[in-house]
Amino acid sequence: MPKASVTFTLAVRDAAWLKGIKKGDSTDTAAYAAPARRLGAAFTADGARVVVGWDSGAVEAHEVTQKRGRTALGKPVWAAQHLGLLSFTLLAEDVLVTAGRTELRAHRDGEPVGEVSLETDARVTALAADGTRALIGFADGSVAAWQPGGALVRLGGLDGPIVGLAAIARDTVAAATAGAAAVLRGGVIARTLPSTDGPITALARGTSAGAFVWGTAAGAVVWADASGEVTRKQQLQVQQDSHLGLLHRDGRGNLLSLARRGKQLFVTTLEPTGLRFAGPAAEVDDFSSAPATDGLVARVNDNQLMYLGQDAAVRFTQELPKGAVRAAHMSPPSYEPRVTRDGSALILGLSDQRAAELRSTTGAVLARADNFSGYFAGALALGQDAALVWFRGDAFRFTAAGSEPLPLKVLDAAPIERTGGAFVLVRTEDDTGRLIELDAAGREVAEIATIAADDVGSTSGLFVSEDGSLFKASVYDSTRGEHVPRCWLREGATFRASPAPWTGHDWPCISPDGRRAAWQSGDAWLVHDTHDGRELARIPLKDAWLGEFDGAGRLVLKSQGRLHWFDADGQPLAEVALPGKERVTPPVTRLLALGGKLVVLAVTPLGAFALGAKGDPAPLAHPAALAATHSLVAVGRGWPLEVADLH
Repeated sequence: MPKASVTFTLAVRDAAWLKGIKKGDSTDTAAYAAPARRLGAAFTADGARVVVGWDSGAVEAHEVTQKRGRTALGKPVWAAQHLGLLSFTLLAEDVLVTAGRTELRAHRDGEPVGEVSLETDARVTALAADGTRALIGFADGSVAAWQPGGALVRLGGLDGPIVGLAAIARDTVAAATAGAAAVLRGGVIARTLPSTDGPITALARGTSAGAFVWGTAAGAVVWADASGEVTRKQQLQVQQDSHLGLLHRDGRGNLLSLARRGKQLFVTTLEPTGLRFAGPAAEVDDFSSAPATDGLVARVNDNQLMYLGQDAAVRFTQELPKGAVRAAHMSPPSYEPRVTRDGSALILGLSDQRAAELRSTTGAVLARADNFSGYFAGALALGQDAALVWFRGDAFRFTAAGSEPLPLKVLDAAPIERTGGAFVLVRTEDDTGRLIELDAAGREVAEIATIAADDVGSTSGLFVSEDGSLFKASVYDSTRGEHVPRCWLREGATFRASPAPWTGHDWPCISPDGRRAAWQSGDAWLVHDTHDGRELARIPLKDAWLGEFDGAGRLVLKSQGRLHWFDADGQPLAEVALPGKERVTPPVTRLLALGGKLVVLAVTPLGAFALGAKGDPAPLAHPAALAATHSLVAVGRGWPLEVADLH
């Protein structure tokens, strides 16, 4: 209990007071500017100033200057504030109009010069300039005009929320909903143009009198004139690299993989009929993955973990601490962060701390073990909500109740999905090795084999088929100086040793029922019946480097550009092309009217494109473009933003 009561006082301050807070101020300063999101930007008519607005309600105007041949922003020349700011635009004579949740407001040099209240439940969805008046679109489809100092004047109405507006001629306005564009003249709809190229997402005026242009969610850019005739269409396309990661089988037998398409991460389901992409789940530079019972565990950008379902739904996400083990940093690759079988906790190894943790979905540490005499060696799910963790010797069972030491010196282990237990290599007191089976509670239930003392330290490669019928290990033979593969088949309560047809240098994949094994040998992949000891097929695919069986026993091999599917006996079923360099049609998120030879700048999540009166779109290096003139573009990066040469 606290020894004394504490009183907190909340003080309301304006934006100017927040700007006065400087780095290094004392801890008595008890207010901090919250992170803000840019709502947009606008250039003045002469391009000498650019205005930027934030969702905090702050709007600032900056001088555009030239320094050493480069365009830059000067200090703010004026600032305005409108709490609840939704959008803004610049009228003639540099009058700023801001739209809030309950009112429209006009500003000159940062000072309010006019205001009009909106009707109850009216919500502004679009705002554009028309000389000295503002055009306003509403969620109910209404279109109105406002001259600062006057009242709102209704211009017409469409069916659906307004997504874009543009003044295209005297008393003529182009407006758009998601389904159609329309020309409003004299307060009535003169022409309606249904969109045949996907939902409309943006609209802007053209450079010629009466022309306007709209963009769609399917990446189409459509030009029309004041009479309502479509004069031109252009389809935006972006070529992007794609990469398919490791193959994993989930608890239902589905083969899943993470795929990066451009910068976006997808969960991919692999089938003989093709690939099904779900997502995107995140924007990433790099990624790795580990299997889960009903999805995948994705590690993205090195320090973030996401537990994803087959539909790319994010079950939980966590920031990983420094030193979290990843397979790419270990030799041989052996561990990635994983989740318990019920998905309730994260199993994490910390190499620089020589520790391991079990964390809840919110990041709380449920169990932890530190071992200063040995490095973290591995971990796996045990039962439904527990984990087995080992440090090349000492072993622990993690649960939500804490960490429990186990009376075993564990050197390696593999999960047994059918029982929730584990296949474990342990070192005994006399330094010999034992291969044993643990149940879901971490108790020994069977001994499978023994390993000589000289061989146990280098024995590795433990694996159990999904149904728990086949166990394999790569046992080191010190007399021969090499690894020798060994297999055991479960027969009731006992285990029978079975010859392993692959060599100690091979990494076979095993079918869920343990009856099939496939591995690469020279220029071919061999498919073998592990129970009968027969070779079933020899598949001549020398460039295939990754293989896995799905839940139905079908084998898929990944080559440089294709997935090759085979039945349980190694006979071809199908081939599926892998995404490599894809041409995609990104949605248009913003259209910026330009001048000169260029007509409009189309902004998409994958880049911006300058479109002229004719010719193909020209890609620009400004994907976050917010505003533009015939020669300058304001880009949403840096603080408060960057201004660059358009060309």
